[in-house]
Amino acid sequence: MTNKPFTAARSLFLVVLLVVSAVAGTGTVAAQQSGTPVADTTTSGEVTIQSYNVSWDPIQYENNNGELVAHPSHVNESVDNPYSFVATDIEVADYGVFPRKSAESDNSASALDASEWSTTVSDTTNTALSASDVETAPGVDAVNIATGGSMGSGDTATATYSNFSVTSDEKKRYLQVAMDVNQLDTAATVDVRVVDENGDYYVAEVNASRSSGEDLIGSAGEGYVFQRQLGDMELVAAGDGTFDNIEKTEIVIADADADVSVAAVNVQKMSTWDLGTQLEDTDGDSELEESDILEISSPGAVSITSLDSMGQTFQKGTIHDLTIDFASNRSDRDADEIVTEFNQTDQRPGYYGTATIYMPTGLPSAYELSYADVKTTQTQAFLADRYIEVSYAEGVGDTAPKNISSWTDITSSFSSQGANVTVDDTLQPGQTNYVVLNLQLQENEFKNTKNAFATAGAAVMGPGGSGGGLGSIPLVGGALATLGSLWAYVKGLVPFIGPSRGA
Repeated sequence: MTNKPFTAARSLFLVVLLVVSAVAGTGTVAAQQSGTPVADTTTSGEVTIQSYNVSWDPIQYENNNGELVAHPSHVNESVDNPYSFVATDIEVADYGVFPRKSAESDNSASALDASEWSTTVSDTTNTALSASDVETAPGVDAVNIATGGSMGSGDTATATYSNFSVTSDEKKRYLQVAMDVNQLDTAATVDVRVVDENGDYYVAEVNASRSSGEDLIGSAGEGYVFQRQLGDMELVAAGDGTFDNIEKTEIVIADADADVSVAAVNVQKMSTWDLGTQLEDTDGDSELEESDILEISSPGAVSITSLDSMGQTFQKGTIHDLTIDFASNRSDRDADEIVTEFNQTDQRPGYYGTATIYMPTGLPSAYELSYADVKTTQTQAFLADRYIEVSYAEGVGDTAPKNISSWTDITSSFSSQGANVTVDDTLQPGQTNYVVLNLQLQENEFKNTKNAFATAGAAVMGPGGSGGGLGSIPLVGGALATLGSLWAYVKGLVPFIGPSRGA
């Protein structure tokens, strides 16, 4: 006589062993296949943040309510130097601390205060020179030195700052200046001089026609930086030929008109401003090497590997119009924005199941943000036959992805595995946009894609259309489903194979 309860219990025990083994085996397979391509949509481009505090986490910004919020993206690591800025658009205390004077209160003296500069001209009839307070970016103080539009050959105009003195270690000091050259007529030269008590001086020259010497710059533009230790420069012996006791710094415009805005100047420091590390080919071997940016001799923005590579001078500063190369994919989006459906099916011979993925691609708009070169792309992870449909929709507002009625179909673009396909390059900030992928996949592709989106926190829907709870964990859910079906089989209540939704 058969003992049915004992047989059922024994069967259940064997089933549990089978399920546990299956779970362990599946975990091993998933680990082995972690490099398997997964369908993922990426929106990338450049975002410029009007005012970015270097101490913030990347990528953060202030929204229109003044709240510090995270941008739904990460720094694009495929770009060698993803951070770009103009050196004269950095709001930092060290730019304006010169001169340091033992007798001053709260560092009140500053070479960026135009009232502390004096001006002289060689010909008062035809030449005029002004020193005025300006900003090179909001909150970035500068002094503007400009001639009046009538400079000719042989004319000179000199702006002098002399509210300091350096009486020791003169050759160890650096001539440091950061400036915008707003105007530089063809014949004009602009000297930035460090002058001692007898008239001897070291000079950095702005000169479009000079190709050697201590050139600062050679054309109009913004963001120039010069930093040289005085002992390494060539002395102009206009006095006794020995350099002792620094008494003044001068900006001398000669022979034609020029206009410069000085955002930083210092002749007291014995160290440099470190503007960051850049990856570049420095020796012509087609390999990128790290180089530290100390000087900038070409106009415009410089690009660096990270903000952490900037010196301590800048770590509490604010960079105006910082541009960051960004990328946004499933890991950057709120889980409730991503909608997925994964269904195992026997209705598509040769395929294990179908996957439908609704991926948000919109970007936030704010007064602080602007964008360039934004596009949504999709690397074709699978063979062309896997793609039933790929479409995108823009400006859908609050419409749930499944209820969007107007899609632009681009399925025909997915014809070559591994190709990077541009899905949408007309995105407008502030819009709600989606890409939908409808796929038919083989088992490994199906499981890897499902697990990837579960890891990202997306609501992964399977047969029955529900998610959440212990069963929503991919491996545990599969184990529980199998256990439930097998237990029903042991009890003799339902067939071994459970219900299935068609494709």
